[in-house]
Amino acid sequence: MVTRLALPNELKNEKGALSAGFVVLAGCLSAFYFQVWFVIIGLWGALVAPAIIARYRQGVGIAVYQIGIPILFATLALIVYDIFQENMHFVGRLQSSGADSLILSLFFQTVATLYAICIAFTLWRAMTDHDLLKSTLRDEATRIGALLSFINYFDNVDDNRTQSAINTIRNELADYVRHLEAHIKTGVGKGNAERLSKCIDLVEDLQTPEENDKVALNGIIDSLAKLTMIRSRRISLMQSKLSPYLLFILGFLSFVSLAMFYFLVSEDTFILYLIIPSLAFMYTFLLIMLVDLDRPFSGYWRINMDPFDEVLDRLAVIDCCGK
Repeated sequence: MVTRLALPNELKNEKGALSAGFVVLAGCLSAFYFQVWFVIIGLWGALVAPAIIARYRQGVGIAVYQIGIPILFATLALIVYDIFQENMHFVGRLQSSGADSLILSLFFQTVATLYAICIAFTLWRAMTDHDLLKSTLRDEATRIGALLSFINYFDNVDDNRTQSAINTIRNELADYVRHLEAHIKTGVGKGNAERLSKCIDLVEDLQTPEENDKVALNGIIDSLAKLTMIRSRRISLMQSKLSPYLLFILGFLSFVSLAMFYFLVSEDTFILYLIIPSLAFMYTFLLIMLVDLDRPFSGYWRINMDPFDEVLDRLAVIDCCGK
């Protein structure tokens, strides 16, 4: 018969409480450890992201710039909310009862309404300007192509001044396109206005011995006039930028509307774990989209210059043919 020693109930309770305390402490330390590492990794990613974007933006712009950055901010928002939920109970929560509930509801509706109005107007303005600039650039390239077509009518004119004038106009138009492509990202540049003025002056040297040449001459004059107006409109659109104050207020409204969810009381916190990163992703995505639309020659929504490249190829073919 084996005799077993029975421990007092007080000692059993003390050992059980001690074990439970160690388990809770270990769980809190491990959770806090992982949260700290998540924050460090997130901050490191936020610091390294600009360098990654600058180096690989052309190749993986949509993956890293348009999607990766919003996912990063959504993850950071979720981590901050988790830390706030676990370690900042002393801050307190907004109560959803009585007058406080009405004030909170009015404030939430005001912020949401202001954000909706601002983001809708800004997106409409940015996309409209972007489409107008793209259309204007296409019209400018098309007008230069039409001008070259009208000039071809004078290739058979047996007059030295005429031949010298059309060759000079072609060279000026080629320099015009090259100068435009070289300075399209940095600004308007100087020189193209003088090139257009020189082309207009050279029109006087064109001789029109045949009726078709007279029609072509009128087409050249009309094309140069329209090209001048299109260039002025394109410069105006390029200089139209979104106000930094508008972008600031959009960012501030995004932050306020997202931060309000950190103080809401919910019986099911899983809902907030879905809402907060989703809102952070959408807000960041919209702001990045606005910045990209405001930089139409360097962002993901960049405007390609293929129509002007086609004009240069056409001029190169003319040069090879000896015209």
